[in-house]
Amino acid sequence: MGTQQYTQDGLTVPYIAFWTGEREARPRLLIRRHGRISRIGYVDETLHDLDGWDGLWVRHSLARGSGRARFEWVHAMRQRQTMLHGYCQICRGPATDSRTGRQLYVITGTEPIREGRITSAPPVCTACAPDAVRSCPRLRLGYQAAYVEEAPAWGVSGIRHVPNTTRPRPQDRGKLIAVEYGHPDLRWTIAYRQCVQLHGITPVNVLALAA
Repeated sequence: MGTQQYTQDGLTVPYIAFWTGEREARPRLLIRRHGRISRIGYVDETLHDLDGWDGLWVRHSLARGSGRARFEWVHAMRQRQTMLHGYCQICRGPATDSRTGRQLYVITGTEPIREGRITSAPPVCTACAPDAVRSCPRLRLGYQAAYVEEAPAWGVSGIRHVPNTTRPRPQDRGKLIAVEYGHPDLRWTIAYRQCVQLHGITPVNVLALAA
């Protein structure tokens, strides 16, 4: 299940990349109360704003291919889609190896990928792994790669708010913070990334795959 591919400045644009023609909506926030439980919400909230674990998601418009790609920015809906359905973050094709049932993850940093690692980086298919390394500004600074047997949903990464208010937490300084499903902070977080937990790790050399 692929999708139209775009190139820019000689690079393949990842499916999850944000484009300048897309916008982040900023709907008015309020506090929703359900008995003794309260959480942050949108004034015009719909079921599409929530995931299956009651996480509230940022709204990004859909205009893939419009304007210029921002390689360093990630579109929330497309990132979430690739994580939950096992799509390649570059081509949106299946990221699962048909022979082994494993998925390939390429993650920023020099620290080896270990059992139980939490990540918001979607998987890539073997054919697209070299493009992922070339196209992603962060991966150029260093990366690790591994085949993974399981990657269940763990939580989200987003903007946390002060409980019982609509104010972002000043101590987070606008950074995306990972919040596990079931944690009280989830009720006060606007999600921008899906996070999964990696199990069954087998390190791999991406450049060798491309050889």
